[in-house]
Amino acid sequence: MKPKKIDFIEFAEKFFYVRNKDNSVSPIRLEQWQIDNFIRPVFYDLTPDGLRKYDLAVFSVPKKNGKSTLAALCIAYLLLADGEQYPEIISLANDLEQARRIFDFVKRSFELSPVLRQEVVIKRDRIEARNGGWYQVISADSVSAHGYDCSAIVIDEMWGFQDYKLLEAVAPSPARRNPLTLVVTYAGNQPFPGNPLFDYYERGKEGKDPKMYFYWSHENLASWVDDQYLESEKKRLPEFMFKRLHRNQWTVGSDNFLTKEDVDASIDPELRNRDSGQGERFTISCDLGLRSDRTVISVVHRNWKSGRIILDHVKSFEGKRGAEVNIADVESHLIHLWRNFRQSRLVIDPWQSIGLIQRLKARNVKIEEFVFSGGNLTKMTEALLGVFKDRTIKIFKHDELIKELLTVMIIETSYGLRIDHKSNMHDDFVIALGMGVFTLSGEPTRIYTQKDFQSVALF
Repeated sequence: MKPKKIDFIEFAEKFFYVRNKDNSVSPIRLEQWQIDNFIRPVFYDLTPDGLRKYDLAVFSVPKKNGKSTLAALCIAYLLLADGEQYPEIISLANDLEQARRIFDFVKRSFELSPVLRQEVVIKRDRIEARNGGWYQVISADSVSAHGYDCSAIVIDEMWGFQDYKLLEAVAPSPARRNPLTLVVTYAGNQPFPGNPLFDYYERGKEGKDPKMYFYWSHENLASWVDDQYLESEKKRLPEFMFKRLHRNQWTVGSDNFLTKEDVDASIDPELRNRDSGQGERFTISCDLGLRSDRTVISVVHRNWKSGRIILDHVKSFEGKRGAEVNIADVESHLIHLWRNFRQSRLVIDPWQSIGLIQRLKARNVKIEEFVFSGGNLTKMTEALLGVFKDRTIKIFKHDELIKELLTVMIIETSYGLRIDHKSNMHDDFVIALGMGVFTLSGEPTRIYTQKDFQSVALF
């Protein structure tokens, strides 16, 4: 029996559910710009025999304009309602972490819908439909991506693709009646031939490919992206990154994390590197490095009156002549800080530090583990960038920290922004500071009163 084809807009607004700002769940309500600039050209512009006119669609709008939601909607439709016999849908990702993010997004879209969740079986890395079709994500980390009989390929954020390896490995099958490759993305930072997205961009501008639909907007079209949000992002992000993310412009701008103005504005000449404190809740963070590396410890707190984050202490440890850092010295200093900064907690990466963590826990030190995953690095980078751009952090003058703040880079990966250091330079002081800022970023800015900070016996 031939599978039934359902009208795209009817499918979306009856069966595809989304979570709203107030945390309620309801069917999606498509905005007119989505219908006019994407849905009608791609799914309603047909050939005389009823097939889609385009087999490649490139749709590019600025960040936060709902591209991932549209991609998930298209995946659900192509899997369940496009009339394809045994559809095989693949989305492409740069790495396993991005692949998991894409898969989880699509998975949630099925789980939210009372109707659609009855039509699929959700497995760990694959969604199988009752019609015999399936959906999964393929990443560059996959052992092999060859051998699929794809009816559709969906590429979310193609800007991160550095070459054609994945695109060559996975292509829509010529045996399929109405195959589709769909690209939803914003601009990249490598505007030169050989970059897959830039090549598609050049082809689209030429307009000579009758099988390619191309739409590229520099304007924010979504009703939920307002001037207040854009102004906030403009203040927080480097100019080149704001233009790329929120104006959808190709850029090759400076990649410095902060400007000298940002760093200078954060320095408080009245602050000093101190070894003790009370009356606040302190966060001790430790970026542990051992061989051919260094360990950096910092202490920060949020001032309960102003809401600003204050740097209280910085110390580094380095092995002599390439030897390992003396872990006993690090442990001794952490215990010293724990005793002397009352109401404190310790944040540490568990990698390479399990023994240290166990010994500290045995002494009742409160520990929060910070795993250097892609997601955590992105959140830490955004939190640290935010407090410097918003002028809500104060640091004392520390030459090595300031040097790193002025030289570290901000780069964008498939999973988001992260800090990195240039060749022959370091970022340990910035990372230790960032761990503390990230830990504080989840707290309200004004939550304490003086009675919260009574002295307690720690040992």
